[in-house]
Amino acid sequence: MDEDWLLYSVTSFTFAVIFFFCYIRHVFTFFERNKIPRPVHPTFPFGNVYNVIRKRTSMFMQLWAFYSRFKRKKCTFGGFYIFLKPAVLVVDVQLIGRIFRDNENSCFKDVCGDARSVYNFNNFNTELSTRLLNKISDSIEQIWLRLLPNFSDEEEVNFSDIIKNKFTILVLKDFFNVKYDFYDLESKNAFSIFQKLFTISYPHFGSFLKTDDIDTKMSTLDARKEEIKNKYIWQTLEKEGFSDEEIKLCIFCLVKALRKINNTLLFTLYELSIDEEVQTDLRAEVARFKKSNSTVTYQDLSELEYLETVVCEILRKYPTEPFVYKICERDYSKNDVQFPKNMLIFASIFGIHHDDRAYINPELFDPDRFCKENLKFVDSTKYLPFGFKDENDFGILYLKLIVKATLVELLSRFKFSLSKKSPKTIQFNEANFTNLELAEDVWLNLCV
Repeated sequence: MDEDWLLYSVTSFTFAVIFFFCYIRHVFTFFERNKIPRPVHPTFPFGNVYNVIRKRTSMFMQLWAFYSRFKRKKCTFGGFYIFLKPAVLVVDVQLIGRIFRDNENSCFKDVCGDARSVYNFNNFNTELSTRLLNKISDSIEQIWLRLLPNFSDEEEVNFSDIIKNKFTILVLKDFFNVKYDFYDLESKNAFSIFQKLFTISYPHFGSFLKTDDIDTKMSTLDARKEEIKNKYIWQTLEKEGFSDEEIKLCIFCLVKALRKINNTLLFTLYELSIDEEVQTDLRAEVARFKKSNSTVTYQDLSELEYLETVVCEILRKYPTEPFVYKICERDYSKNDVQFPKNMLIFASIFGIHHDDRAYINPELFDPDRFCKENLKFVDSTKYLPFGFKDENDFGILYLKLIVKATLVELLSRFKFSLSKKSPKTIQFNEANFTNLELAEDVWLNLCV
């Protein structure tokens, strides 16, 4: 009897192992069977994202590497694996537009672990947006008036600390009446990148893994609701008929956007410190503007044409959405392009913006790409710094306003140059999954 049980156990185990290896082989030959090009062979159980999980590279850099490989092979798209899940990275911009902008045949939908982490600002009409942005513009000016007296001529300043900490603390207090710990949304969990990738790949199971502690943040807003209600943003939205829950989600997303804003500001200051000619031209425009404008409003900032080109170029070189992705809800087939149901579809915005077929010398910081004379050469399908959001989305206007208003205040007072403590070249923080972030602090020399 014991011998029969042992034989049965060994046989079952052997068949289980054989079945397991056959299954893995079947999964990892998906692209070969469908004649889709792929990068290097995947490794179990991480697929092609092992270096991302180990924080040896960021997700957007990994996708950029795939993009460059598929582009060299002149592929329309190529495949890779996230764990055991096949995914496709689309290279052709026309196909990207059909999937992400047009949502052709309504086949594709966004992948989101918690719908509350994304707020739809479509309910903000033009008049409401303008009122809020003018108030924010005034607040930004007052915030920098409080911070700037602490700076002196020819001083070496850690601007990463100034912007990420001191500036952010004042913004949180003046705009929303919340503390700095509310801003600290990124998970410190060592498995946070694993969780995010798992949530993207297996959204039904990934919903149990919380990558942002949204419930805690909502509870914090509830606890401080009476204090927050005294602020202009809450009062304005309440008068417009927004519910308390809608206002809390709006504040949550605006606070979360500060991380992108801070990174954009630091990239801008770094590039301006390197390119003295661009900085000189921009400071001259700002000086002329300040002579005729005692205060800075949202509408006034539109007069600064060169500032607009600088911000546009920064957002090209360092997009706030370095990649986007959707899931195929049902089988898709058109013009020899076939995606099965539940296929993950990615697009590398960073890859498109750094493609020499789209931009001449893409690694060069050149604001003149976006001057009036050259705008006709800018292909809207190849300039996607915010992904596929509407350019009049309040979240986008909010980001650009804070960046512009801050630059006006700083450049009207100081000339910047790189300190010896600053990195000689930009290195990205590999642990940041969704945002482009400098790995080292930006130290700048100030000159009045």
